[in-house]
Amino acid sequence: MSETFELDGEQYALGDVSERAKKIVKELNALEGNLREKIDLMAIFTKAKNAYMAELKSEILSSKSGFDFTS
Repeated sequence: MSETFELDGEQYALGDVSERAKKIVKELNALEGNLREKIDLMAIFTKAKNAYMAELKSEILSSKSGFDFTS
């Protein structure tokens, strides 16, 4: 089975395109992998940021009320 890629809704076989087109497809695939990695990293950072914000809110409430909300 031949490898294929999609461009503008059309399927193309890698075996039917030039070597330059194959290289471009390879670069696009690498870029998409890097993009997915960065999106995953962004989700991790967002989760950490939200945890820090929640901790900060808890600390502010604790200091105002004199009650420890961290436990």
